[in-house]
Amino acid sequence: AAAAAAAALERAAAQQGVQEAAAAACVQSPQDKDGTSETAAAEQEKESIEAEEQLAKRRRLLAEEFQLAPDAEQPACGRVRLMLRLPKGERVERSFTAEDTLSKVRRWAECCALLPEAKGQDLVIPVRFELYTAFPKRKLGGEEDD
Repeated sequence: AAAAAAAALERAAAQQGVQEAAAAACVQSPQDKDGTSETAAAEQEKESIEAEEQLAKRRRLLAEEFQLAPDAEQPACGRVRLMLRLPKGERVERSFTAEDTLSKVRRWAECCALLPEAKGQDLVIPVRFELYTAFPKRKLGGEEDD
């Protein structure tokens, strides 16, 4: 299931990159006859593809961290269950200990689509995101907060 989710995430990222590249190619100016717009569009497409590949690689590496230590192996006492609600309404849950940091929760949120708790859902995790409490709604610290 994790491999299927990873493949789905990579397909979605690749599709988004193709759409962005097509949009960039359509912006080409008809007055530019020396080909610099085409070269710029091709370079932008290449950079976009490289960025998507780097993001996918980072998320696969993060997923390995959580697959090596599944939440079921944590002791019942001192464990807290967090639910992540994504922009399209999907929900994903995982247990954490009181000692786990907010940065660990952020790393999990970034790669949760590749983990068993995604349960085969086709989750799309935004490149940039913020974490909030449900009620009262309050933004949790920055990316590097522990």
